[in-house]
Amino acid sequence: MEDVQCQPEATRLVLAWTVPAGDVGTCLVVAEQLAAGGDAHLVFQAKTLRGSVLLSSLAPATSYRLSLSVLGRNGLWSRAVTLVCATSAQGR
Repeated sequence: MEDVQCQPEATRLVLAWTVPAGDVGTCLVVAEQLAAGGDAHLVFQAKTLRGSVLLSSLAPATSYRLSLSVLGRNGLWSRAVTLVCATSAQGR
């Protein structure tokens, strides 16, 4: 996968990527909310065939670790692409 991008808003994140043509099947998206001390807890996990996913009902001004891997048609998972993205502060 290429061009993995996170687009933050106050209570949601959009994770978008480009899936290369060829031997690519399902994409696995995992989101964990990061807490003080390095703790993280799972808030979202899904498989999709699309090149984007919307994560909603998130806490404002909070960091999330997003991981994306692709299942090839050969049955093997790619190495995960991981990024940290934070929701923006709630508007006044």
